[in-house]
Amino acid sequence: MSDVTAVILCGGLGTRLRPAVSDVPKCLAEVNGKPFIFYILDQLVEAKIQHVILSIGYKGYMICDVIGFSYKNLMITYSTDIVTNGGTGAALRSALKYIDRPTVLIMNGDTYIDFKIFDFLYGYQVQYGNTGFVLNVYDGIISMGMYLIHREFIQKYIPLDMPYSLEQSFLNDVYEYGVVPYIINRPFIDIGTPEAYAKAGEFMGSFTG
Repeated sequence: MSDVTAVILCGGLGTRLRPAVSDVPKCLAEVNGKPFIFYILDQLVEAKIQHVILSIGYKGYMICDVIGFSYKNLMITYSTDIVTNGGTGAALRSALKYIDRPTVLIMNGDTYIDFKIFDFLYGYQVQYGNTGFVLNVYDGIISMGMYLIHREFIQKYIPLDMPYSLEQSFLNDVYEYGVVPYIINRPFIDIGTPEAYAKAGEFMGSFTG
């Protein structure tokens, strides 16, 4: 997918997880012998994404040290949020200058969904939705915080140097241009709490061997 840049949001403080993981950012928490974010990067490799931006914050230098500037066939760029505690939207807005493709895939660095990202990319293209988002019905109806949007919408709708929440504001702001849910029924894990993190090894082992 040469026309898609991926942005992984991995700058959170991870305060809930600190009783279990206190020395590294959430996305570097070890699961079955490797940092959690590597599983997400492998999904992007499988989807033939070529460029990913890691939006970093808390102990971001550790992420740079561990991952570097390439992973398999991925080129990796780093972006630091210019708004303190600005939320997911502010982090994405800070990454805008590094986004070099017309379409942007947005993901969270602490969540893994057992599905093919390529199918989401293809579904977005054939349905002609200006904004796509993953809606999972596996355990209730849950938005997975994964979006496909036009690059220009980031500049138009997310204010510069101000807090902004993708989850609370973005879909409403772009609704008039078309919002298409990509509905899945697949297992997922969010390692943001010690209880969920304790289950991550078994969960990831069941899908990734």
